Amino acid sequence: MDSRSILYPTIKRNTGVILQQTDTLKNEDSFLQPPVRGNCMNWILGHILCFRERMLFILGNTQLALPETTRTLYTRDSEPITRYDPQLPTLEQLLSELKRAQALLKESLQAATPELLTQEVNGDTVLSLLHQMVWHETYHVGQLELLRQLAGTNDKVI
Repeated sequence: MDSRSILYPTIKRNTGVILQQTDTLKNEDSFLQPPVRGNCMNWILGHILCFRERMLFILGNTQLALPETTRTLYTRDSEPITRYDPQLPTLEQLLSELKRAQALLKESLQAATPELLTQEVNGDTVLSLLHQMVWHETYHVGQLELLRQLAGTNDKVI
């Protein structure tokens, strides 16, 4: 089995879990800050989108392009987002872009040549970097369950 064929099903599964965890939530729910150190749902979804954009870039696809001012809000160690700001993407917009990124990643992974996937970048292969990024995404997807509960859903979706 080609190891890149593992990547897309995981990305697709992550998107499905994200959609389940955000189902019935309102935009304002995505800005609830956990009572312990951590980030709100809006930040996590924006962060995942930034990573998907980076995966696409590594694969040579630049169709997603978050404005730089938006991208900096979702980087590691950025300030927590604690309230809605009209300049921030809404929950609906983030979910729409995540689904779009999923489709683009499917196309880009299918089109990726063995030469591209074995190319070295900072001491790792492109394929190894993609695996690390998908693992990182999955880590953040797991955080959404607690943030859903913070919104008062009191349910279990997965």
